[in-house]
Amino acid sequence: MMIYLKQISYFILTIFAIPACLASTEITLDYECALQRALTYAHEIVLANYAYEMSAADTYQASLRPNPVFSVDVGRDEEGCGSKNRPDVACAISQDFELGGKRSKRIGYVQSVSCTLGWDYEIAKLDTILGVKNSFIDVMAAQEMNKLALARKQVAKQVFETVSTKVQNGKAPLIQQKKASIGQYTSHIAAEKAKTQFASAKIALATFWDCHNPDFDNVNYPFYDITPPPELSDLFDQIESTPEIAKAEQEVESAYKLLKLEKAGAI
Repeated sequence: MMIYLKQISYFILTIFAIPACLASTEITLDYECALQRALTYAHEIVLANYAYEMSAADTYQASLRPNPVFSVDVGRDEEGCGSKNRPDVACAISQDFELGGKRSKRIGYVQSVSCTLGWDYEIAKLDTILGVKNSFIDVMAAQEMNKLALARKQVAKQVFETVSTKVQNGKAPLIQQKKASIGQYTSHIAAEKAKTQFASAKIALATFWDCHNPDFDNVNYPFYDITPPPELSDLFDQIESTPEIAKAEQEVESAYKLLKLEKAGAI
């Protein structure tokens, strides 16, 4: 019986100990997870993707031919043929024919606009990636500064205690204790400032995925790993293939296609 009671007591203690362990666990966010959140929930990317998907409907609409028009004209028989006051009903179906390649030019222009919106989506993704990376590095730097400030605060506290002991034993003048007290107070202010900057940096990072209350405590990033810059020729190739340049070229092409469409409309 005593064995069962002891097992039950251990089980109860384990149940009460689990929430305490969970409460003390800190959540660490890595860069890949933060980037995935931003690419999924960033407003700029969602809006750009929605505009690009809507352009597919515009492309389909532009590929359709003009709708036929059915008209009915009801009038009175003025010649008096047949029964008296017989109404004259005329039905007609009309269909517009587009000349000058209007339909093909319209499709080409809408497709070009759709490609431009596609580059807007790519630009929004790259801007988000750049913003998340810069913000993540800011959080990591603030986290390191917070650790250093806490360490300095602890050192200042130990220095004050040591100097106070020497003053009480008559081995140091009172002015040394006052200096140590000022240093401890200054380190406390610096630690509070670093803590506030760390919290603000985490909020700035979380806003990329529309979250104003960060659900993480720390971040993990190879902050001290320095990679060499790429070759200059590789940088030139990357500059030439940037979405901004591709979008500008696509806008020029869209303008030419719109001009051809307007000229075809005069036929």
